Order: sequence, then C-alpha cells, then structure tokens
Amino acid sequence: NSLVAKLRMLGPMHVKRGVGIAMMGPMGEALLETLSANIGKDVWTPAVQAAWLWLWTFLTKGMELSLQSAGEEYDLVQSSFDIVIENLTEQEFADLIYENLMRYGPSIPNHGRPKMFLSVKLFEMLTTLVS
Repeated sequence: NSLVAKLRMLGPMHVKRGVGIAMMGPMGEALLETLSANIGKDVWTPAVQAAWLWLWTFLTKGMELSLQSAGEEYDLVQSSFDIVIENLTEQEFADLIYENLMRYGPSIPNHGRPKMFLSVKLFEMLTTLVS
C-alpha cells in the first residue's frame, strides 16, 4: 500500500525534527476542527467526520510504528551515507546516482536538462532526505 510506504518514509524525517507520537493527538484535533469549520455543515456529515477520524487513527498508528523503528534505521542510513560522502566527492556521487538511474530506468525522461543539472538535483534530493 502506498500510504503505508509513505508513512514508513516519514518516520525518520519526523524523528530528526523531534516529532513524537504524543504530538499526533493534538494535530488530529486541530485538523478535524479546521476541516469541520471550513468544509460546511452540509458536507461535514457524521460519515465524513468518521472517515477523517478513521484516516487520522490509521495515520497515527502507522506513524507510531514508523517512529518506533525509525531511530535505528535512520542512524544506519546516516552513518552509511557519511561513509559514501567521505569516499567520493559530491559530484562523483551525484554522477554515479544519475548513471545508475539511467541504467535502471532508461525510459525516465530528462526533460532536456543536462546530466550535470540532473545529477546535482538527485544528490540534493537525497541529502535532503538523509541530513
């Protein structure tokens, strides 16, 4: 399920930013209140409220599981990424990512952008996720 995969990816990012599971309750309350106040009484029915409550409960449980495992996984990702960065320049790593991407996904469009531009963008995206 793509929603589960997204939740799993969000765990490390939230751990890094100091977000804990205790914050999910207030966030859910704020979300539901904002939605109910702005959707309109004719649309914000008990069924719609129940659907949003279900979604938030699902997200909270998924995030809780993700946060529990994210600390160790994130540490492993960070330490292994640091090793790569110690052994290669940023540009070398970026070029290798691009070359491997084109090897595994030759039909991925480059939108007319040069390799240098795309490789740097891929590296920036990865460092944003890892750092």
